[in-house]
Amino acid sequence: GLLPDGPLNGAVGGTVMFTTVNPPESPFVSTIWKFGDKTIIISNTQNYTYPGYEGRITFFPSTGSLELRSLSLNDSGEYRVRITTVNEFEGRTTLRVYGKTMFHLLFIFEFFTSINYNCFSDGPENTQIEGQHLIYLGDTFTLTCEAKSEPPANFTWLLNGTEILNSPEYTKKNAEVSDSGNYTCQAKNIITGRSSSSVHGVTVIEGNSVNLTCDAAGSVKWMKDGSDLTQTDIILYDNNRVLSFQRLKKTDRGEYSCNISNPINSMEAKHVLVVNYGPENTQIEGQHHISLGDTFTLTCEAESEPPANFTWLLNGTEILNSPEYTKKNAEASDSGNYTCQAKNIITGRSSSSVHGVTVTGNKTVFIVDSEPIEGNSVNLTCDAAGSVFTRKWMKDGSDLNQADIILYDNNRVLSFQRLNKTDRGEYSCNISNPINSMEDKHVLVVNYGPENVQIKGQHHISLGDTFTLTCEAESEPPANFTWLLNGTEILNSPEYTKKNAEASDSRNYTCQAKNIITGRSSSSVHGVTVIDQFDQLNVSDLFSAIEGNSVNLTCDAAGSVFTRKWMKDGSDLTQADIILYDNNRVLSFQHLKKTDRGEYSCNISNPINSMEAKHVLVVNYGPENTQIKGQHHISLGDTFTLTCEAESEPPANFTWLLNGTEILNSPDGNYICQAKNNITGRSSSSVHGVTVIGNKTVFIVDSVGVTSILIEDKSSTNLTCEASGSVSTREWMKDGWPLLQSDRVRLSLDNRTVFIQPVHSSNHGTYQCRVSNPVIGPHNISISGPSAAAPGHRVALQCTADSVPPANFRWTFNGNETHVKDSAYIIERLEEDSIGNYTCTARNMVTMLENSTNLYLRGESWRNAFSRSHALLLLLLLPGTLS
Repeated sequence: GLLPDGPLNGAVGGTVMFTTVNPPESPFVSTIWKFGDKTIIISNTQNYTYPGYEGRITFFPSTGSLELRSLSLNDSGEYRVRITTVNEFEGRTTLRVYGKTMFHLLFIFEFFTSINYNCFSDGPENTQIEGQHLIYLGDTFTLTCEAKSEPPANFTWLLNGTEILNSPEYTKKNAEVSDSGNYTCQAKNIITGRSSSSVHGVTVIEGNSVNLTCDAAGSVKWMKDGSDLTQTDIILYDNNRVLSFQRLKKTDRGEYSCNISNPINSMEAKHVLVVNYGPENTQIEGQHHISLGDTFTLTCEAESEPPANFTWLLNGTEILNSPEYTKKNAEASDSGNYTCQAKNIITGRSSSSVHGVTVTGNKTVFIVDSEPIEGNSVNLTCDAAGSVFTRKWMKDGSDLNQADIILYDNNRVLSFQRLNKTDRGEYSCNISNPINSMEDKHVLVVNYGPENVQIKGQHHISLGDTFTLTCEAESEPPANFTWLLNGTEILNSPEYTKKNAEASDSRNYTCQAKNIITGRSSSSVHGVTVIDQFDQLNVSDLFSAIEGNSVNLTCDAAGSVFTRKWMKDGSDLTQADIILYDNNRVLSFQHLKKTDRGEYSCNISNPINSMEAKHVLVVNYGPENTQIKGQHHISLGDTFTLTCEAESEPPANFTWLLNGTEILNSPDGNYICQAKNNITGRSSSSVHGVTVIGNKTVFIVDSVGVTSILIEDKSSTNLTCEASGSVSTREWMKDGWPLLQSDRVRLSLDNRTVFIQPVHSSNHGTYQCRVSNPVIGPHNISISGPSAAAPGHRVALQCTADSVPPANFRWTFNGNETHVKDSAYIIERLEEDSIGNYTCTARNMVTMLENSTNLYLRGESWRNAFSRSHALLLLLLLPGTLS
């Protein structure tokens, strides 16, 4: 058969190896192991271990052998194996499991005295193999076997189930590929009859070859780590240009230098050789025996370059990719063979190690399969060792009534499909059978949040003050808090404090709450504005406020200004021609009017304080409505006074002119009062005619004097006719006859002076001058000025008339009096309501006669008005230039 006849002996808690004898060489289709009528394992395309044997067996698929661990007295009996290839092969044997044995020895001595010795024998246990798992072809390797046993155990080595040596140590020189396999060390106690075994996998691999090439002209010398080469497995060829490793070893790693020299120079190049190997000596560290409900950790290590990747398998099923495997709340189903498989992605090699874990216990335990997080599903498992007939669940001492709870697996598992906060509480599981009952309790804490993240603290802070922001959130467990400023983390704490606040601290502060269990996070944003206290407030206008111009009032303050409110004379602003901009900082008058004058106040405020400043706006205008008050007709020799008035801010300066010339004497004529405003730069004038009535005093002035002697044809003289009052005409007589002009006698243009150059005897005689002042007009009245202008432009209309004395003027617009009593009518800014018919009326205050003319002023486009306005400007400037 496939198995030895037996019986095989084993000890309670020990291990026994069922080694197949002459297994078939054809590939196995399936292998089945049975104990009595119970199936232990079925192996075909994969392995299936039956309940009761998880974690207790190791199956060797290449030979069909089986190792059984953690023996109990119940494991005694017949074991059968069936291997199927193209044919079927069977074998059976018997196992006897013994408990600890006490021997009672009686020794009889010649004095017939009897002595009793109690001798205890135990073991073997904890059989372990020390040695390498990965061996290079041709190397020597040694495996050492140890076991706890009293008396010391005997050791037998098997390779793939075939016995090869009886010794605690196995050494193999010049390893070959056929030396790869599972080495089993079987320890046996000849007293207890028990045996225990351990399996150690060995793989013999062939080292790769590699070449280092030094390419250059000249002689070549190789060194390693600064020393000459001594390795026997290195070959140099191609004039030392190529350094060849026939079978690379780990010891070949290091820094290789190639020195090239010729009669002219030398050069050196270096290369660090990294030898990739492994994984080797894969080992698992961790407990073998775990109590029900405990946490256990298995750690896998392997020698490898580069470091290996690790995969864990439980009874052949992959469970994790990590060098460490941790299991909380161990269950009975966690018992089994844990295989750590190490793999090197460079060498492509792998190595594994097996670690048996047995979970035992005699109490009821609660097992929670995952962190209880609101919204997720979670299972509470009530597990116990032994026979359980019934399980009953309760919450906080009462029966369960939640609709979202499911019980399955004979009430073993209490499953929450979607966990709520209200599910938290104390859950109890009572298990019972006809013999006894037991209860265990578990407090279920539902992790949730964070929710309702809130930041408490001020939004407005005074410059230099200290402020504190506190973050709160609903969370289980309590959340961790992180403060961020403009996306940059600044503090990990539920509270943020800033001393001596600066303007740069005005930001959006974000508090991010995170629950390390739920992995969820939530945040809240809190705006902070650092405000400077007002210490200065000023309302100013940068330019003089002139009627018709634009002007700005600016409300400036040192500090943080949130709001500005303007008022005039204590009331809210209502003017339509006022514009506020720059956050109400600037109050702009587009077209200043006299009515805009007044007291303007600017009130500024922020959440900390408020302040008010006032400014009296004086609108400079004029002069306008220039008027002269006084008599028009003066008796010869009388004193008269003319008074000039004009509407102007500030008050105008006045200049008097007589017939266009500054007054030196005061004869009769047209008196002009010119008013000028030094701020607006504008001027306005009024004409007042004065006529001196009565006999005029006329006298002739001789330029050479009365007593002077005139010499004929040599001397010259001038006779000037002077008269008081207004003189319109002068007429000269000689000896009672009109004076005739000749080559020697000429008259000035105004007939005021007679020029005699040179004198002749015929010029001798009596000369008379007759003056007169007729009253005429007004005649030839006309208005000069544009007939069309663009909106917004300044328009000047000038009215003239022939009149002696000079006429007085008045203006009407569309038949309505305008109260303008000046020859000039000024429109500072042409508006739509200024378009219409303008009438100028002239009156001679002596004859009391009037004469009128009109001009219709219309609006035009800006482009047409531009050229027209320049023409008008020239017309207005020409008289001033000529004067």
